[in-house]
Amino acid sequence: MASETSKFTGGFRGLVLTGWQRHDHFAVLCELIPSALPSLAITLITVSHGYFNSSIYPEIFEAISCSHFSKHLKNVNIDNDPFFWERFAFCTFPGSNVFKATARLDSIRNDITYFIEKVTLQRAWITDYNRRHNFSSPMRIDQDLQEFPSRLHELNTFIESTRDALSEWYDSWTVGEWIEQHIWPLLDKLQTLQREAQSMKKVKNWPSRPLPLLKQLEPFGIKEQEYSQRGTSISGTGSELKREDNIRRKHAKDKL
Repeated sequence: MASETSKFTGGFRGLVLTGWQRHDHFAVLCELIPSALPSLAITLITVSHGYFNSSIYPEIFEAISCSHFSKHLKNVNIDNDPFFWERFAFCTFPGSNVFKATARLDSIRNDITYFIEKVTLQRAWITDYNRRHNFSSPMRIDQDLQEFPSRLHELNTFIESTRDALSEWYDSWTVGEWIEQHIWPLLDKLQTLQREAQSMKKVKNWPSRPLPLLKQLEPFGIKEQEYSQRGTSISGTGSELKREDNIRRKHAKDKL
Protein backbone atom coordinates (compact mmCIF):
# COMPACT_ATOMS: atom_id res chain seq x y z
CA MET A 1 0.00 0.00 0.00
CA ALA A 2 2.84 2.38 0.81
CA SER A 3 4.48 1.83 -2.57
CA GLU A 4 1.28 2.02 -4.62
CA THR A 5 -0.64 4.82 -2.91
CA SER A 6 0.78 7.55 -5.17
CA LYS A 7 -1.00 5.98 -8.14
CA PHE A 8 -4.41 6.83 -6.68
CA THR A 9 -5.99 10.23 -6.07
CA GLY A 10 -6.13 10.66 -2.34
CA GLY A 11 -4.27 7.40 -1.80
CA PHE A 12 -5.93 4.31 -0.38
CA ARG A 13 -9.25 4.81 1.41
CA GLY A 14 -9.31 1.35 2.95
CA LEU A 15 -8.86 -2.37 2.51
CA VAL A 16 -11.52 -5.07 2.09
CA LEU A 17 -10.86 -8.62 3.27
CA THR A 18 -13.19 -11.34 2.00
CA GLY A 19 -13.76 -14.98 2.86
CA TRP A 20 -16.10 -16.82 0.52
CA GLN A 21 -18.26 -19.69 1.70
CA ARG A 22 -18.87 -20.64 -1.95
CA HIS A 23 -17.82 -19.03 -5.20
CA ASP A 24 -21.34 -18.93 -6.65
CA HIS A 25 -24.74 -20.59 -6.29
CA PHE A 26 -23.64 -23.74 -8.13
CA ALA A 27 -20.27 -24.19 -6.42
CA VAL A 28 -19.62 -26.41 -3.41
CA LEU A 29 -18.59 -25.02 -0.05
CA CYS A 30 -15.05 -23.65 -0.19
CA GLU A 31 -14.54 -22.10 3.25
CA LEU A 32 -16.20 -22.17 6.66
CA ILE A 33 -15.94 -19.16 8.97
CA PRO A 34 -15.26 -21.20 12.17
CA SER A 35 -12.21 -22.89 10.66
CA ALA A 36 -11.08 -19.66 8.97
CA LEU A 37 -10.87 -17.55 12.14
CA PRO A 38 -7.10 -18.07 12.69
CA SER A 39 -6.46 -16.90 9.13
CA LEU A 40 -8.78 -13.92 9.62
CA ALA A 41 -7.08 -12.95 12.89
CA ILE A 42 -3.60 -13.11 11.39
CA THR A 43 -4.71 -11.11 8.36
CA LEU A 44 -6.44 -8.37 10.39
CA ILE A 45 -3.55 -7.98 12.81
CA THR A 46 -1.01 -7.93 9.96
CA VAL A 47 -3.00 -5.25 8.12
CA SER A 48 -3.37 -3.21 11.32
CA HIS A 49 0.40 -3.16 11.90
CA GLY A 50 1.43 -3.07 8.27
CA TYR A 51 3.83 -6.00 8.62
CA PHE A 52 4.04 -9.63 9.69
CA ASN A 53 6.84 -10.83 11.94
CA SER A 54 7.40 -12.40 15.35
CA SER A 55 6.67 -9.15 17.19
CA ILE A 56 2.93 -9.55 16.54
CA TYR A 57 2.77 -13.24 17.53
CA PRO A 58 1.58 -12.54 21.12
CA GLU A 59 -1.31 -10.46 19.76
CA ILE A 60 -2.26 -13.25 17.36
CA PHE A 61 -2.12 -15.90 20.09
CA GLU A 62 -4.30 -13.82 22.36
CA ALA A 63 -6.84 -13.09 19.60
CA ILE A 64 -7.50 -16.80 18.96
CA SER A 65 -7.16 -17.94 22.57
CA CYS A 66 -3.73 -19.51 22.28
CA SER A 67 -2.00 -17.36 24.88
CA HIS A 68 -1.70 -20.25 27.34
CA PHE A 69 0.30 -22.13 24.68
CA SER A 70 2.33 -19.14 23.52
CA LYS A 71 5.60 -20.49 24.91
CA HIS A 72 5.27 -23.39 22.46
CA LEU A 73 4.33 -21.12 19.53
CA LYS A 74 7.52 -19.27 18.85
CA ASN A 75 7.21 -19.55 15.08
CA VAL A 76 4.29 -19.18 12.70
CA ASN A 77 5.54 -20.63 9.43
CA ILE A 78 2.96 -19.88 6.75
CA ASP A 79 4.97 -21.65 4.05
CA ASN A 80 5.30 -24.97 5.90
CA ASP A 81 1.99 -24.78 7.76
CA PRO A 82 -0.36 -22.85 5.43
CA PHE A 83 -3.54 -23.93 7.25
CA PHE A 84 -2.03 -23.41 10.76
CA TRP A 85 -3.04 -26.94 11.76
CA GLU A 86 0.24 -27.58 13.55
CA ARG A 87 0.34 -24.26 15.39
CA PHE A 88 -3.28 -23.66 16.37
CA ALA A 89 -4.72 -27.16 16.88
CA PHE A 90 -4.83 -26.64 20.66
CA CYS A 91 -6.32 -23.15 20.69
CA THR A 92 -9.83 -22.56 22.01
CA PHE A 93 -11.25 -19.78 19.83
CA PRO A 94 -14.97 -19.99 18.87
CA GLY A 95 -15.22 -22.65 16.17
CA SER A 96 -12.01 -24.38 17.19
CA ASN A 97 -13.77 -27.77 17.04
CA VAL A 98 -14.52 -27.20 13.35
CA PHE A 99 -10.92 -26.10 12.80
CA LYS A 100 -9.68 -29.28 14.47
CA ALA A 101 -12.03 -31.37 12.32
CA THR A 102 -10.52 -29.92 9.14
CA ALA A 103 -7.05 -30.71 10.44
CA ARG A 104 -8.04 -34.26 11.32
CA LEU A 105 -9.74 -34.69 7.95
CA ASP A 106 -6.43 -34.10 6.20
CA SER A 107 -4.75 -36.75 8.33
CA ILE A 108 -7.56 -39.31 7.93
CA ARG A 109 -7.79 -38.70 4.17
CA ASN A 110 -4.07 -39.38 3.79
CA ASP A 111 -4.28 -42.47 5.99
CA ILE A 112 -7.24 -44.04 4.18
CA THR A 113 -5.90 -43.14 0.73
CA TYR A 114 -2.62 -44.85 1.62
CA PHE A 115 -4.47 -47.93 2.93
CA ILE A 116 -6.61 -48.26 -0.21
CA GLU A 117 -3.64 -47.78 -2.51
CA LYS A 118 -1.63 -50.33 -0.53
CA VAL A 119 -4.23 -53.11 -0.87
CA THR A 120 -5.38 -52.27 -4.41
CA LEU A 121 -2.13 -51.16 -6.08
CA GLN A 122 0.88 -52.33 -4.07
CA ARG A 123 -0.60 -55.74 -3.31
CA ALA A 124 -1.83 -58.20 -5.96
CA TRP A 125 -5.10 -59.73 -4.78
CA ILE A 126 -7.65 -56.90 -4.44
CA THR A 127 -6.68 -54.85 -7.47
CA ASP A 128 -9.24 -53.35 -9.85
CA TYR A 129 -8.53 -56.32 -12.15
CA ASN A 130 -9.30 -58.85 -9.41
CA ARG A 131 -12.51 -57.09 -8.41
CA ARG A 132 -13.76 -56.71 -11.98
CA HIS A 133 -13.29 -60.43 -12.59
CA ASN A 134 -14.40 -61.47 -9.08
CA PHE A 135 -11.25 -63.58 -8.93
CA SER A 136 -8.91 -63.79 -5.95
CA SER A 137 -7.63 -65.84 -3.05
CA PRO A 138 -9.89 -65.63 0.06
CA MET A 139 -6.89 -66.17 2.31
CA ARG A 140 -4.98 -63.28 0.72
CA ILE A 141 -8.04 -61.02 0.93
CA ASP A 142 -8.30 -61.62 4.67
CA GLN A 143 -4.60 -60.88 5.09
CA ASP A 144 -4.77 -57.62 3.13
CA LEU A 145 -7.87 -56.38 4.94
CA GLN A 146 -6.70 -56.99 8.50
CA GLU A 147 -6.53 -53.23 9.10
CA PHE A 148 -9.91 -52.56 7.46
CA PRO A 149 -12.12 -52.68 10.62
CA SER A 150 -9.99 -50.08 12.43
CA ARG A 151 -10.03 -47.78 9.37
CA LEU A 152 -13.80 -48.06 9.04
CA HIS A 153 -14.39 -47.47 12.76
CA GLU A 154 -12.11 -44.43 12.75
CA LEU A 155 -13.96 -42.89 9.81
CA ASN A 156 -17.43 -43.56 11.25
CA THR A 157 -16.39 -41.97 14.54
CA PHE A 158 -14.95 -38.99 12.69
CA ILE A 159 -18.19 -38.42 10.78
CA GLU A 160 -20.11 -38.31 14.05
CA SER A 161 -17.70 -35.90 15.77
CA THR A 162 -17.59 -33.64 12.70
CA ARG A 163 -21.37 -33.60 12.52
CA ASP A 164 -21.52 -32.47 16.15
CA ALA A 165 -18.88 -29.75 15.62
CA LEU A 166 -20.56 -28.35 12.50
CA SER A 167 -24.04 -28.53 14.04
CA GLU A 168 -23.03 -25.88 16.59
CA TRP A 169 -22.79 -23.41 13.71
CA TYR A 170 -24.81 -24.62 10.73
CA ASP A 171 -28.12 -26.14 9.76
CA SER A 172 -28.44 -29.76 8.64
CA TRP A 173 -28.18 -28.86 4.94
CA THR A 174 -24.79 -27.22 5.34
CA VAL A 175 -23.58 -29.97 7.67
CA GLY A 176 -24.74 -32.63 5.23
CA GLU A 177 -23.21 -30.91 2.21
CA TRP A 178 -19.80 -30.48 3.82
CA ILE A 179 -19.66 -34.08 5.06
CA GLU A 180 -20.89 -35.41 1.71
CA GLN A 181 -18.29 -33.36 -0.12
CA HIS A 182 -15.27 -34.14 2.05
CA ILE A 183 -15.83 -37.31 4.10
CA TRP A 184 -18.47 -39.43 2.38
CA PRO A 185 -16.24 -40.26 -0.65
CA LEU A 186 -13.76 -41.90 1.73
CA LEU A 187 -16.47 -43.95 3.39
CA ASP A 188 -17.94 -44.91 0.01
CA LYS A 189 -14.53 -46.16 -1.19
CA LEU A 190 -14.08 -48.26 1.93
CA GLN A 191 -17.56 -49.75 1.73
CA THR A 192 -17.18 -50.50 -1.99
CA LEU A 193 -13.84 -52.19 -1.30
CA GLN A 194 -15.42 -54.27 1.47
CA ARG A 195 -18.42 -55.25 -0.66
CA GLU A 196 -16.31 -56.34 -3.63
CA ALA A 197 -13.87 -58.20 -1.39
CA GLN A 198 -16.71 -60.12 0.22
CA SER A 199 -18.03 -60.99 -3.24
CA MET A 200 -14.66 -62.47 -4.23
CA LYS A 201 -14.52 -64.50 -1.00
CA LYS A 202 -17.85 -66.16 -1.77
CA VAL A 203 -16.48 -67.82 -4.92
CA LYS A 204 -15.80 -71.54 -4.42
CA ASN A 205 -14.85 -72.57 -7.95
CA TRP A 206 -12.41 -70.52 -10.03
CA PRO A 207 -11.87 -70.57 -13.80
CA SER A 208 -8.44 -71.37 -15.18
CA ARG A 209 -6.45 -68.62 -16.82
CA PRO A 210 -6.57 -66.78 -19.13
CA LEU A 211 -9.54 -64.85 -17.75
CA PRO A 212 -11.99 -63.24 -20.19
CA LEU A 213 -10.74 -60.04 -21.74
CA LEU A 214 -12.47 -56.78 -20.90
CA LYS A 215 -15.15 -56.01 -23.50
CA GLN A 216 -14.39 -52.31 -23.33
CA LEU A 217 -10.95 -53.03 -24.85
CA GLU A 218 -12.40 -54.38 -28.10
CA PRO A 219 -12.43 -50.93 -29.83
CA PHE A 220 -8.63 -50.98 -29.39
CA GLY A 221 -8.32 -54.34 -31.15
CA ILE A 222 -7.89 -56.29 -27.91
CA LYS A 223 -10.37 -59.16 -27.99
CA GLU A 224 -10.73 -62.88 -27.45
CA GLN A 225 -8.98 -65.22 -29.89
CA GLU A 226 -9.49 -68.89 -30.64
CA TYR A 227 -6.66 -71.25 -29.76
CA SER A 228 -6.27 -72.02 -33.46
CA GLN A 229 -5.45 -68.36 -34.07
CA ARG A 230 -2.74 -68.49 -31.45
CA GLY A 231 -1.01 -71.43 -33.12
CA THR A 232 -2.62 -74.23 -31.09
CA SER A 233 -4.90 -76.64 -32.87
CA ILE A 234 -8.33 -77.19 -31.34
CA SER A 235 -8.65 -80.61 -33.00
CA GLY A 236 -6.89 -83.88 -32.22
CA THR A 237 -6.73 -86.25 -29.29
CA GLY A 238 -6.61 -85.20 -25.69
CA SER A 239 -2.93 -86.11 -25.44
CA GLU A 240 -2.10 -84.02 -28.52
CA LEU A 241 -3.93 -81.03 -27.14
CA LYS A 242 -2.21 -81.45 -23.80
CA ARG A 243 1.20 -81.71 -25.47
CA GLU A 244 0.61 -78.58 -27.57
CA ASP A 245 -0.69 -76.72 -24.54
CA ASN A 246 2.48 -77.65 -22.62
CA ILE A 247 4.60 -76.37 -25.53
CA ARG A 248 2.66 -73.08 -25.50
CA ARG A 249 3.14 -72.75 -21.75
CA LYS A 250 6.89 -73.49 -22.10
CA HIS A 251 7.26 -70.74 -24.73
CA ALA A 252 5.44 -68.32 -22.43
CA LYS A 253 7.70 -69.30 -19.52
CA ASP A 254 10.83 -68.87 -21.66
CA LYS A 255 9.73 -65.35 -22.54
CA LEU A 256 9.43 -64.53 -18.85
